Amino acid sequence: MLFVGLYLVALGVGGIKGSLPAHGGEQFDETTPSGRKQRSTFFNYFVFCLSCGALIAVTFVVWIEDNKGWQWGFAISTISIFVSIPVFLSGSPTYKNKIPSGSPLTTILKVLFAAVLNSCTYKNSSSAVVNMASSPSNPHSGRMESEQETVKANTTNKTPTRSKSH
Repeated sequence: MLFVGLYLVALGVGGIKGSLPAHGGEQFDETTPSGRKQRSTFFNYFVFCLSCGALIAVTFVVWIEDNKGWQWGFAISTISIFVSIPVFLSGSPTYKNKIPSGSPLTTILKVLFAAVLNSCTYKNSSSAVVNMASSPSNPHSGRMESEQETVKANTTNKTPTRSKSH
């Protein structure tokens, strides 16, 4: 019974850790500035609430378990979980759901293949800053190409100078 309980906890935590942040992040339109701001706000509140939950779990619930009994600590945790399920499900009509397309195994293989390719290629550290300019999330990505070439030339042609001391 102990191992079944531990496996169920691992299954539940593994499912919620990977899917809940992604599900929340998908609810906002990343193509608009207000959507990006709302998504950022969501993740701030998400991490804040996780931290508050952890704080309550290691202080208040542990104090209850030490002073009132283990059954009270487990009861608080169980009631919290059973209250959270209907709260989450009550928002189901308003959630944006992406319909998965294709096989998840091909997506996993693409990521693994890209990771292997990226780990095998040599990256010049000075070009990393220049490449960020073309990022869609960078507000300064509208720079002209000549300015980008100037920045690249300035970063790659820098040589250390020796100071003359007499």
